[in-house]
Amino acid sequence: ELFVADRTRRFVGRRNLLDRMHAFCEQDGEPSVMVVTGEPGCGKSALMGRFSEELMHTHPDWLLIPHFVGASSSSTHLRQTLRRLCMHLSRAINSPDEVPDDIKELVERLPELLNQIHEQKKTVIILDALNQFEKADDAHAMRWLPQNMPDNVRFVVSTLADDVLDALEN
Repeated sequence: ELFVADRTRRFVGRRNLLDRMHAFCEQDGEPSVMVVTGEPGCGKSALMGRFSEELMHTHPDWLLIPHFVGASSSSTHLRQTLRRLCMHLSRAINSPDEVPDDIKELVERLPELLNQIHEQKKTVIILDALNQFEKADDAHAMRWLPQNMPDNVRFVVSTLADDVLDALEN
């Protein structure tokens, strides 16, 4: 919350982008992932922060899980990020199951939880600055992102423009 407040304190403009992000999240079906790209320092984190603030106010009944990679030292670890996402989802569905620590188990558990939560509420996961994930656990390959998601689950992610091109080539 402090990270978002700091990034959005002087945020102005970009209404067109924010409206497109809102429209994407309000629809159901494919695609389920929106990627925001830009050069370093162009304001992606401020945009993502403002978007998460607006989404909380306009859709308080939705499950919103924002994660800003680089906001803290532990936020750059994919395993800890996936564990955090799984913990939020588990709590939201009142799951008695333990959230695993192992990266492979977390990658398997995330889509299971998303499939369970979709029956209860619209879910939006915001991941800012994917390029800042540490390379451990093959984070930059994006194999951890579920391939098939329920209709009412949305991921809005940001990264550097060059990183998207690199990922598409691999």
